[in-house]
Amino acid sequence: MKPIDLNKYFSSTTGTGIISTADAEGHVNSAIFSRPHVADDGSIAFLMRERLIHHQLQSNPYAAYLFIEEGGRYKGIRLHLKKLREVDDSPIIEEMIGGNPTPEEDKARGPRHLVFFSVENVLPLVSGGVEKIIEHRPVKKEVTCWDNMSFFQELEKNRGIEELKVASKLLAWANSTTNKIEWTESDGTGSFIPVITHKGLPHKIFALHTSGMMELYFYWHQFSPPFDSVEKRLELLQKLNRIEGISIADQNISERPGLAISILTNEKSLNQLLKIYDWLVREITSS
Repeated sequence: MKPIDLNKYFSSTTGTGIISTADAEGHVNSAIFSRPHVADDGSIAFLMRERLIHHQLQSNPYAAYLFIEEGGRYKGIRLHLKKLREVDDSPIIEEMIGGNPTPEEDKARGPRHLVFFSVENVLPLVSGGVEKIIEHRPVKKEVTCWDNMSFFQELEKNRGIEELKVASKLLAWANSTTNKIEWTESDGTGSFIPVITHKGLPHKIFALHTSGMMELYFYWHQFSPPFDSVEKRLELLQKLNRIEGISIADQNISERPGLAISILTNEKSLNQLLKIYDWLVREITSS
């Protein structure tokens, strides 16, 4: 059978998708899902909330996705999938959110995750007798396992030595203050995310990307005390806005506004920011 370009297929074909999973004990579940995002390396990604499908993938990485093309006559494809990773800070997430929910509606739906899968097999929706696998030829792209060295090399290449110094100080602060550092990748961009765990709950502080952008995690703060309070998030926003060059609108207190770290090459501004995050960590650990 002809090789299939999944990116072209899902970009040009409308229909209904159904994903099926099972937990480690074999309990099954299915749910309607929209068309996936197809990455450059041939993997595919679905936007998931913390529902049963997402929960089952924590203990069993395998899934099946069935796509029925619009127009009947039982045309479509079936994908056999294996979970690779999930990320929480990709710009793709914003593109995939349907219905343009308000910040309040989005919060009510719960945390969101972009879950990536390798495509193990591609099959026609209906096959006559013998199952014939459709060849899937993904574009191969090297995926970097990010760490201090690779992150700083890429950041310096992209943004120069001054922003590298800023990132180094932010990582040093994170290593001395938080419980762990998460290293992630999305579409070739590396990131580190400082995380502090308090009373069993992980609190993601911010994300810093090799693009030189820092993502301020108001979105994630809203799910855990004390910053689940609008007043506390506004207090954080007001503190940040006192730094020269930073101006975040009030409506962003449930979003993930970006901050160019070039602003922080001014040592006074960087020190102000670190003091604010010292305060944020104290507020979390004393709640």
